[in-house]
Amino acid sequence: MIERTIERKKYPNYMAKWAFGHFPKDSGVCRLLVDFYAYQHDESWITMEKSKLGRDDSVQAPAEFWKAVLATVFKEGPNIYASGPKPWQKDRCQYHKHPDGEPKCSA
Repeated sequence: MIERTIERKKYPNYMAKWAFGHFPKDSGVCRLLVDFYAYQHDESWITMEKSKLGRDDSVQAPAEFWKAVLATVFKEGPNIYASGPKPWQKDRCQYHKHPDGEPKCSA
């Protein structure tokens, strides 16, 4: 998912309901979606009433998701808008675990 978003410069804004419904809120996929929203959000992600697919996070994401997004934004403050590498670009391994002895992912 990280590679695809970097290549296409498009970030998912419709997966939070599904992810938070299928994984623990502290799972890698949930944390990654929170970071995508916190660091790459666009006003339209919040203001749209319904996407063409009918599954956007602005109306369907659970409260736990929005709490995590706001906590990240507040924690980072104005730095969240700084240019430079985003958390998933700095260390994509923070969103998954490697078996013992397996090397970390390359950036």
